[in-house]
Amino acid sequence: MDAQVPELSALILGSYDARGEVADRAVRVADVSLQTLTAEVAVLSACETALGTEVPGEGLVGMGSTMLARGARAVVASLWPVPDEIGARLMTEFYQHMLHDSMGPTAALGTAMRSMAVRSRSSDPALWAAFQVSVAALPSPAPGRRPATVKVATTTP
Repeated sequence: MDAQVPELSALILGSYDARGEVADRAVRVADVSLQTLTAEVAVLSACETALGTEVPGEGLVGMGSTMLARGARAVVASLWPVPDEIGARLMTEFYQHMLHDSMGPTAALGTAMRSMAVRSRSSDPALWAAFQVSVAALPSPAPGRRPATVKVATTTP
């Protein structure tokens, strides 16, 4: 995460090319902003991947928000550092729920987190609760159903 220039925030995919030579394998926010994504969910399981920089008129700019803006339907990302072993365990369970149980990302992450809480009652939630799901848009209502409406009660003096 580059707090000074958010467009330089990057995912580092590796430091070497196929021949073993040093290579710039970074995918920057600026690179993603030029793409059209069709992913149902993008998972950024590294530390602090949900962070970004507040830009006036734009909101939070970072890798996750850019992926949503470019077409990903949902992004799973972390708000703070998580120990590697715990993060790997949580992500493994998350993927199992998505792929084997056909859960959406929100349900899969919630189920994986509840499982972590039950399995490790003595562990601090700060060790595994850093992840969140951000969605691009609410799903459309089922055919034949109207979208929910919100009624606001107002009073006049």
